[in-house]
Amino acid sequence: MNQEFIDKIYTIIDSEFVLLNEPMRDHTTFRIGGHADMLLEPTAKELPQVIEACLDEDVPYTILGNGSNVLVGDKGIRGVAIIIGKRMSAISVEEDDGGAIVTAEAGALLSKTAHLALENALTGMEPLAGIPGSVGGAVLMNAGAYGGEVKDVLLDATIYTPKGAVEAVPASELDLSYRHSAVMGTNQVILGARFKLQRGDKDAIQAKTLASAEAISSRLTFQAQAQRLRDPRVISPVSLYRMRDCRDTESAEQRYQPSMQAL
Repeated sequence: MNQEFIDKIYTIIDSEFVLLNEPMRDHTTFRIGGHADMLLEPTAKELPQVIEACLDEDVPYTILGNGSNVLVGDKGIRGVAIIIGKRMSAISVEEDDGGAIVTAEAGALLSKTAHLALENALTGMEPLAGIPGSVGGAVLMNAGAYGGEVKDVLLDATIYTPKGAVEAVPASELDLSYRHSAVMGTNQVILGARFKLQRGDKDAIQAKTLASAEAISSRLTFQAQAQRLRDPRVISPVSLYRMRDCRDTESAEQRYQPSMQAL
């Protein structure tokens, strides 16, 4: 990465939001990962400019959200890591026929968006309230839990195509299915989304929202999951073998019992 490119980035984004040789462990929930050559946190207006600059200078870039569903290797990220986060996290509510439309930028937390719906007595996002991650990531993978998915309430998504345009794409055109959308595997970037929600009983919405959030929280704390990856006392090679439906578990247990010297 040459100085000319770095200087160009400084003309797009304030230096406060440009970090060089930044450890990715500070930006992922699992607290792992090597350094990124450059890490940026742009606004929705700055993001297309940043990507255009990367393409013009042939600098690789990686789009990241809340860092809650990603593992970064020890070698880090070459080129530019672009965080869609707090500077792209605006949420608003607009009255609509029979309910309301909640508009959220891609960096807004899905949980915060669901709780804003609760505050406005809007139903539909209760199952999503405890899912960690950003709205952009949730739309990208059609996140869901406890019988609800993003596609159930998504009206449209604002999508940027590098060297192209920014447009609102209806949910019906996003090919949303189990943990999948048409955006996955492309160079398109989700900038925001709109959710169509209906009016409901606030007490009932609150009960469902809190139940969903508590259920997910108790089932999955990321510090616990990180521990499971590191500690053979928590998840051993035997357990991994069993997860793969290994039938010869006794043999596996004899061959793959973790050594106490490794603990």
